[in-house]
Amino acid sequence: MPEMMPDTKDELVKLILNCLPNPEWVVEVDPLSYSKAVLFSWRGDRFRVSLGLNVETVARGFLGINGESILLQELLKQAWFGVLGETMADMEHDDDKPSPPMPSDKDMLDWLQEQNNKQQYTGRCLFRYSTTGRGWRLHETDQEGSFETVRAAIASAMFFNN
Repeated sequence: MPEMMPDTKDELVKLILNCLPNPEWVVEVDPLSYSKAVLFSWRGDRFRVSLGLNVETVARGFLGINGESILLQELLKQAWFGVLGETMADMEHDDDKPSPPMPSDKDMLDWLQEQNNKQQYTGRCLFRYSTTGRGWRLHETDQEGSFETVRAAIASAMFFNN
């Protein structure tokens, strides 16, 4: 497991592009010449990532921290320091390498339910389509029609959206 953070902005950009879902949405990458950080936009939001893998949002010229920046920071750190024993520093994306074992559907649903049970917000879950045209959501919410279990939220969505 690497002890160090990325050494260069090139390594940082490679990490960002390799671990973010939909890397084609990463635009306006700007390796800041005056700083040990990189600015980029992803999914319509602007982020600043330092070589120490600290992530901040950039809005109207101000730096801040929100849920997206916290999740992005955790994603980058897990990719760099390794998940399932493989690290980004060692990763070559070799097609001959075996992929990590895929968890069963039950294991994935159980994991989602465990996250919901943490009640970081309400402990209630809802599947819905985005009101802004950006896909669908399965999230913890206080919205009317939410459920206590992930499975109930998915079952309801399957029943009413088919």
